Amino acid sequence: MCSHQALQAQDIQVWKEQDGLANRVVNYGLQSSDGYLWLASMGGLHRFDGYSFLTLLAEEGAQKAFGLAESRDTLWVGTDQGVKALDLKIYEGVTFSVPAGTKSGQIIGVAADEDYQIWAVSEAGDLLCRTSDFRWTRLLSPSHTQGLFGEKSKLLISGSFLWLRNRLGECFRIHRQSLVVEGPYFASPNLSEGSLFLHPDHGVLAFGAQGVEQFHEGTGKFVSLWPELGTNLCFALHDYQGRMWLIGEDRKQFLLWHQGVKTDLTQSFFDPKDNTHLNYLFEDRSHNVWVCSNNGFFKISNEPNSFQQLLTPAQVDFPNYIPSFRGMLEDAKGDIFIGGYSGLFRWNPQGRLQRLFDNTIPFSPYILLEADARHLWVVSEGYGLLKVNKQSGELAVMADNSGTLDRFLKAGVRRRDSTLWLGGYQGLWTFHESTATFAPVSFPFGGLDVGALPINHLYTTQDGHLWVSTDKGLYECDSASVLRYYGTHENAHAPLVTQVIHSVLEGPKGKIWIATGGWGVLCLDRNTGQVKPYTTYSGLADNTVAFGLYDGAQGLWFGTNVGLSYLDLTTDQFQNYFVIDGLTHNEFNKGSYLKTRDGRLFFGGVNGVNVARPSSEGSTPSEKHRVQITQIEFLDAQDSLIRIQSPQQIEEGVRLPVHTSYLLLHLGFSDYLKPEKNRYAYQLEGYSDQWISLGEEHILRLASLPHGDYQLNVRATGAKGNQALSQFSLPLYVPQVFYKTWWFITAVIVFVLAAAFLVILQRVRRQRDLANMQLMIATDLHDDVGSALVKVAMKAEMLEEEVPHTLETEMSDIAATCRKVLGNMRDVVWSIDARQSTVPDLFDKIREHVRHQFQSSAFSYGFQFTEELDQVNITPQQKKELFFIVKEAVANVLKHSNGSEVQLKAHKTERKLILEVWDNGEVASLPEGPGMGLRNMRMRADRIGGTLECIAQPGFLVRVHTRIV
Repeated sequence: MCSHQALQAQDIQVWKEQDGLANRVVNYGLQSSDGYLWLASMGGLHRFDGYSFLTLLAEEGAQKAFGLAESRDTLWVGTDQGVKALDLKIYEGVTFSVPAGTKSGQIIGVAADEDYQIWAVSEAGDLLCRTSDFRWTRLLSPSHTQGLFGEKSKLLISGSFLWLRNRLGECFRIHRQSLVVEGPYFASPNLSEGSLFLHPDHGVLAFGAQGVEQFHEGTGKFVSLWPELGTNLCFALHDYQGRMWLIGEDRKQFLLWHQGVKTDLTQSFFDPKDNTHLNYLFEDRSHNVWVCSNNGFFKISNEPNSFQQLLTPAQVDFPNYIPSFRGMLEDAKGDIFIGGYSGLFRWNPQGRLQRLFDNTIPFSPYILLEADARHLWVVSEGYGLLKVNKQSGELAVMADNSGTLDRFLKAGVRRRDSTLWLGGYQGLWTFHESTATFAPVSFPFGGLDVGALPINHLYTTQDGHLWVSTDKGLYECDSASVLRYYGTHENAHAPLVTQVIHSVLEGPKGKIWIATGGWGVLCLDRNTGQVKPYTTYSGLADNTVAFGLYDGAQGLWFGTNVGLSYLDLTTDQFQNYFVIDGLTHNEFNKGSYLKTRDGRLFFGGVNGVNVARPSSEGSTPSEKHRVQITQIEFLDAQDSLIRIQSPQQIEEGVRLPVHTSYLLLHLGFSDYLKPEKNRYAYQLEGYSDQWISLGEEHILRLASLPHGDYQLNVRATGAKGNQALSQFSLPLYVPQVFYKTWWFITAVIVFVLAAAFLVILQRVRRQRDLANMQLMIATDLHDDVGSALVKVAMKAEMLEEEVPHTLETEMSDIAATCRKVLGNMRDVVWSIDARQSTVPDLFDKIREHVRHQFQSSAFSYGFQFTEELDQVNITPQQKKELFFIVKEAVANVLKHSNGSEVQLKAHKTERKLILEVWDNGEVASLPEGPGMGLRNMRMRADRIGGTLECIAQPGFLVRVHTRIV
């Protein structure tokens, strides 16, 4: 097998200016400890997260970058303006000037060691060292190194030494602790700018005119090691599989060397018309090989083959037919039979492949079933049921005695009674081997005949039930009828999200795994009726699934339209396989799967058959990959775009403006096998505990988060199912709108209370001033007007005895009127006196008035005022209006009542004062005459927000209600 079998055209990706790279001439690259890829190009320094490029140090004036080295969260960059240091936490750079006397400021190579020593070599041949005390020292000048370095780095750290080489083959070795320079040691010259290389088994190697040369410590010389690799090599990469990737002569050749075999990959990977020159190679932690060139940045997927390929176009001739396979069977002898559009094949345990009949026969062996030791049953798409001799390939078409058999069959299963059940586009049939007869099957259910539906798959579970997969749902049957239906209709025993069922299989614990057309895989628990979906959001390669296969241990395999998925039942995690893992193609066919007795797994599809021998690395969380938030974007309060890119700022968290309507988080995962297939999920603690899948979308959009402290947790899964061991957590804080903050609410409360206090104080002052004015008016009326009225009345009484007899009556009326007016005035003065505003004050006045009115009348009277009213306060307005209502009611009794008894009552109900005046006079109807004053009493009741009732039977009752505080 060729050593580069897995390297195919679709395994190569390239990034240039149109893909966001500032300059296609990439000189150097590495993967930093935080998982990002860093590139030094003629356009500066770039960070690559698998999706986009971020150019840094541009504001520092660095236009060209040649070399990179990482040390203690710092990235050291060799540029055309000297050495620059980028802090990998805050993305801020510092420029270091070269020491005095340095001939050239263009640094073409840098190296860093674990002691924080930084080494740099200039284009002219200066070797510089920055020691742990942060001082730069020039160790070698062009006069020592001959200045023949070209444009590429020649620095190499090996153990306690730093190695440096020029084009002439002169190698210098520097003790990293003492800074003592040794050499030169001579290797053969290399006009292609050959470099030094550290091999894990052979130490320091040099590439020169005599091929690969190895340094011998004892002799201090370089001697030829692998002459078969050729001469004038420029660079080498030793990958994780022990293979060597080589940049050849003039930096135009791309070679792969493994186990003594050299393969030229140049024509396979690079278009000769592009004149591509290769500058550097490095390997990331996903085992991808990255190529830095003058014509872009290339990625070569370098995963090991996980599958053996059979029946590929390279192995078998398929004239005029698609190499696509369907049915598979292992017989008692261990021979594997594989059917497809190109014929029927037998593959024996010794690896011999035999075609049983050629591809001129126009049918496809869809399902293969054991007939006897010498024959197979072939359920075909085109010829119905055939019987095939295993040795000769001779075949016989089974005659249709029923006259109804569909020649285009695509499902078949042998039942326990040795009856064959067959399914096609037009329904179900049985075939009895003993009589060689067909019979159509009728399964009436829910208004349709399941036996007449197009059949996708037939399967028998351990309990003997037959499972029929159709585009109209899934049916569980016995030999006579449908037992249960599973689908989207109301009569389903367990509801499914789709009716399109491609196939089923029985897994551990009797669970049924359902492969669907567009909805992924559904796991049916027959005991509970619960259905659990598995889709691309769960890690499945694709939602259109052809088949499922249980490996007999702890895993299930699913063939989809875009890859092969393995579900680890112990972790409930998927691991996916694609062409880059050695598959013949990413598309798989229905019914094309087999588990042999020795545990091998066969999967058929387009372009051949795949035999599984995968590793389980991708199914468990890995420490080598990290999930990242690469960039945060949001709008501030002025609607200006804020962009955060430095790791430290991101890790510290983000304080968002209120009502942020635009928040974008760019996610990344350091598994660069297929970044576009990486999947992400997030959880926003403080808002919801639920994990939400983003699928393959790497940009998370959040908007209008309510006020609060949150923690955004992000986790990622690679294309093959490998997870990051840890998740990324980002603190988020959304402040409260100012009018809901405690200080604003407190200020508003204080303001409202202060305003209310001032209003109340103003009202109190006004009421006090009004009360004082009322008191002054009352006093003046009482003192001035009252005394004058008294004098008038007294003089009238005195003159009554002196005037003629004809005027006595008039003088008596004058005196009586004055005293009446004086009484009324006293009532008015009492009503406006604010010092007497309690209910007892009102009751005292009412008692006084009633006694005065009824003392010389024939009426008896009484009072019933409850004690609970003694502490009730009323307003001066209420006191006034209630008194005059009672006064008017008493006057009406005296004028109009024919009764002999009057009762005055008062009590409190809830927040109301109820005052009643009742007499026992007979009233036929409610009087409405002008002299009754009822209209005035109602008007007074309205003034104080009360109501007035007049009830005529029995007796006459006047009742007034008013609210009290």
